[in-house]
Amino acid sequence: MASCPRQDSNLRTRLRRPALYPLSYGGNVCNGTRRRGKPTNALIASRHERPTNSAPAVSFIATVPESDATGEVAEIYDRTVEVMGHLPNYTKAFSQRPGVYKTWSRLIGSIRSNMDPRRYELATMGAALALRSTYCSLAHAEKLLELGSPDEELRSMAEQGTLDRLGEEERAIVEFAAKVARSAVSVTEADIGRLRSLGLDDAEIFDVVATAAARCFFSKVLDATGTLADARFAEELGGLAETLTVGRPIAVHSA
Repeated sequence: MASCPRQDSNLRTRLRRPALYPLSYGGNVCNGTRRRGKPTNALIASRHERPTNSAPAVSFIATVPESDATGEVAEIYDRTVEVMGHLPNYTKAFSQRPGVYKTWSRLIGSIRSNMDPRRYELATMGAALALRSTYCSLAHAEKLLELGSPDEELRSMAEQGTLDRLGEEERAIVEFAAKVARSAVSVTEADIGRLRSLGLDDAEIFDVVATAAARCFFSKVLDATGTLADARFAEELGGLAETLTVGRPIAVHSA
């Protein structure tokens, strides 16, 4: 496969944006006011198994248009736009059940608050790749770039399925998170022992488990509803976005 273009030198500057789930971090949830009317380590599936057909819509189910939002949906939309500057497709995917989105935001915020940001993002990335979630792989790769990860590290994880650029502890965390996401019943006491031997205590191991398990919920909701990653990823991540398209395609237009 041809190598992808190197990362734009201004990419990290363009990627300085708030956290992926703006309602997850910062105490009160949705308190805004209405303003408007075969890889070597089995991280991911083989590329020939990935769907290649593009979809004209960004979701299989109806979502509430931003202009028609009221009540809880309006609160979520307004708060998201206030923090992120735009309304991503994943937020609209939950518009049929805004209470579920609020609960998810509190859950993932609680999990994330106990973890080092890079560890959280790496564990999430491992789970997202194992689940073949294009949306979550792109979004959390973006966060890792902001935290200083070189794009080659992310390309290696997604394209070759290798973790050689990570240290032993981080490699074990990513592999463990991927295993939890792929087949939690296959996790053994030896897997836990490996993490302990690398310095993680049981609370920290639980954090990785919870991160991967929570990613299963979110990624599967998005993929089962046909929710496509926002079109902006293709522009902002360039060739890296193609590498990270491990499942559904990226939307070709804004919803």
